[in-house]
Amino acid sequence: MGRNLRSARRNLRDSRLILTDLVAAIEGELIIQSNVMGENLHNRVDSLYDLLIDTAEIKDAIVAGSTELMKDLERILRLQSKKTDITQFEKDIQVISDSLQESKLLYSRTESLLSKSFHESDDCVTLIERFTSDLRKLAASWEAQARELDELLSDVVDFSLPVEINEIEEKLSGIVYPIIKSSSELNQEEE
Repeated sequence: MGRNLRSARRNLRDSRLILTDLVAAIEGELIIQSNVMGENLHNRVDSLYDLLIDTAEIKDAIVAGSTELMKDLERILRLQSKKTDITQFEKDIQVISDSLQESKLLYSRTESLLSKSFHESDDCVTLIERFTSDLRKLAASWEAQARELDELLSDVVDFSLPVEINEIEEKLSGIVYPIIKSSSELNQEEE
C-alpha cells in the first residue's frame, strides 16, 4: 500500500471521528436547548395559569354584579317615578354608587396584579428569541468545527505535483533541449 493511500485512509478515519463527535455535539446541544426552552415556556404558562383563572372568575363576578346593579338601579328609578321620597332614593343611589366603586376598585386591583405578573417574567416571544440566539451562538462553534473538518478532508490527498514528476521533467528537459536544438539547427541548414 502506498504512502498516499495510507495517509488518505488515516485522515479519512480521523475525519469520520471528528464528524461523529460534531454530530453528537449538535444533537446533544439541540436536545438540551430544546428542553430548556420547553421548560421555560411551560413555567411561563404555569406561573400565569392560576392568576388568569382567578382573573376570569373575578371578571365574571364583576359582570354578574354589574348586571344586578343595573337591575337595582332600574327598579329604584321606576319606584322613584311613583314615589316622591327623595331621602330613600338618595340612599339607594348611594348604595349602588358605592357598589359600583367597589367593583371598579376590584377590577383595577386585579388588572394591576395581572399586568405585574405578565411583566415579572420573560414573555414567550422573549424566551423564543433567547433560544434562537443561543442556537446562533452554538451554530458558530459548529461551523468552526465544520471548517476544520473540511480542511482535514481537503488535506487527505496532497494535490501538489509529485516530486517524481518534477524530477522526470528535469531529466527530460536536459535530454529534449539538445534534441530540439539540434533539430532546429538541421532545419536551418536545410533552408
